[in-house]
Amino acid sequence: MKLDIHVHLIGTDPERGCLLGGKVARGPANWALKTALGFRGVPDEDLDRVYLERMLEWTTGCELDRFGVLALDGVYDARGELDLARTQVMVGNDYCLDACALSEKLCLLYTSPSPRDRQKSR
Repeated sequence: MKLDIHVHLIGTDPERGCLLGGKVARGPANWALKTALGFRGVPDEDLDRVYLERMLEWTTGCELDRFGVLALDGVYDARGELDLARTQVMVGNDYCLDACALSEKLCLLYTSPSPRDRQKSR
């Protein structure tokens, strides 16, 4: 079996536990990301859908058997509270689970529990 155990999912919708913040959401980093992925001209509100569709195309047409899709936690302060001002990228576990349910190839899921996140440590 051939695996890629490090595949990033992009998410921007806070309702899904996702965030692109600061420099990643605006400026050169956003332009570079969209250019590298071939998404120039894709409105920010369509980025999640377009990226997920493209990821499904890439993985379906690939010789690899399975992909480990990564959720990505935010930055937490010393009290265990999410620090949105310092979080540049966050991809929620639920969004990652939903994406993995779309293809048998995306069956490996890596959730992202932060040891400082009070909600997840209970």
